[in-house]
Amino acid sequence: MKAGLNVFYAIGKYFINYFTVSLTSLLENNRDLDLNIFLIYDFTERELLDSVIDFFSLKYGINVNLIFQDISIFDKYPIGAHVSKNTYLRLLIADLIPNSINSGLFLDSDTIITGSLNELAGKNFEGCLPDEHNPGLYLYAVAEIPMMDDYNSKRLQKLGFNVKRYFNGGVMIINLKKWRQEGITRKFMDIADEYVNDLLYWDQDIMNMLFANKWEEINSEYNALHLLWKCKRTPVIIHYAGASKPWHYLDRHPYKYQYFKYLKLTPFREQKYSDFKLRNMPYKYYRDIRHFLNYFRQIALGNLHPATTPL
Repeated sequence: MKAGLNVFYAIGKYFINYFTVSLTSLLENNRDLDLNIFLIYDFTERELLDSVIDFFSLKYGINVNLIFQDISIFDKYPIGAHVSKNTYLRLLIADLIPNSINSGLFLDSDTIITGSLNELAGKNFEGCLPDEHNPGLYLYAVAEIPMMDDYNSKRLQKLGFNVKRYFNGGVMIINLKKWRQEGITRKFMDIADEYVNDLLYWDQDIMNMLFANKWEEINSEYNALHLLWKCKRTPVIIHYAGASKPWHYLDRHPYKYQYFKYLKLTPFREQKYSDFKLRNMPYKYYRDIRHFLNYFRQIALGNLHPATTPL
């Protein structure tokens, strides 16, 4: 009998292509899992999804469960230069996913899954029941890289929250049952309303504020963040976090090729760089040379092992 895993995505219409690539990579590398896929979306042009849903049904025999959510309720909340209001959809997930689903894996659509998620499928919250000494776990996640972890933890501590570790919200195993029992969606919105002017990383800040020290860390190979060099072993989940993405011409991510590997398997295989300009070519080569020089400098300083690779 196959192990089961519920998987949740949340997107705006400009991320349909990237979601398609991410889910394709997940399906290609996890044929031994019984996957139940949910897609929360915020646009009214449902026809934009029809061909994608048909693609997954015909090629993989997967039915993607679609859930529409209007995001005008987030109009007053801040967003960044490279994100839109749909980033806040994660805050509503406990109310949007059917009540029969008690837990599952949330994935940002700028992720690529290169291997098995059997270990994550085995994670559950049955042994994490609350008692007088332990409030129970709300989620499993990966902590941000040390520099960002320390900075964001101290930033939220100044707001009165006892945040010792700061997790990244791009890959989370969520205890939906507990979230519903404790009315977490309403608590999220209350924090958002009160601290609207203090949010730097939007919904991720809100989750870290509410779940301070009430989550458990999983191996960073399941949410590889802010990579500058290839790892000795390819991470299971590559997360292209930040403003620069692999579909940007000037992006220098060491696993950029993984995105295009799976793109070729989708209906968007002919997609080109939307930001390609001839005048950017010299600058890209200049950045590549600088990247290599920095790589060898880091080895000389002892910050990198020579076994790592610069691409």
